[in-house]
Amino acid sequence: MSNAIELAQYLEAGRPGELELLGYLSDAAKELRRLAAVEAELTALPGQVVPSGYGILPLALTAGNGAKYLLSGEFKEIYEDACECQAFDDEDSDDECEMCGGYGEVQIVRVISWSNIKAIWAMAASNLEIKS
Repeated sequence: MSNAIELAQYLEAGRPGELELLGYLSDAAKELRRLAAVEAELTALPGQVVPSGYGILPLALTAGNGAKYLLSGEFKEIYEDACECQAFDDEDSDDECEMCGGYGEVQIVRVISWSNIKAIWAMAASNLEIKS
């Protein structure tokens, strides 16, 4: 980090005859100072290591972090239920039934709501979070 700051100080000082480069050097010095600050901020964080089998994920799902676009409509529940054509006569199946095609059962697909997806995620994140 000290090398970046020293270089930034040198570039900011400028030299006679380098006026045409002064603007460029000043911008470079600002960028070096910014990068040095980012480096200092990152090294100030406690040394956290992500254990094998874990990943860094948001604690909450939002539209802002892209989760709503990614997950909405992706999860479904499928229920099987007896068709209405079977409710009246178990022996005579209706081969012409538009609902079940004569199988006697229908599948009902229900999309998991965004609110439920967020609630499941929040519970998993809060209970599986690695506490420091």
